Amino acid sequence: MPYRITGDCISCGHCSVVCPQKAINDGYRDTALVSSVWQGYRITEACSECGACAAVCPVQAITKG
Repeated sequence: MPYRITGDCISCGHCSVVCPQKAINDGYRDTALVSSVWQGYRITEACSECGACAAVCPVQAITKG
């Protein structure tokens, strides 16, 4: 089950830096996506589900599912 970035994201960029697969592109930083109906940014299929991104997120905005 892939990880996703929720609306709690503060766009710090830590997740994209630590991802060994480079599965998190800058799409999560698009403020137009952050709205009351936004369901979260799904990380690409390149994700190996290692959890490195979730581990470094300072606001726990990365969840599995």
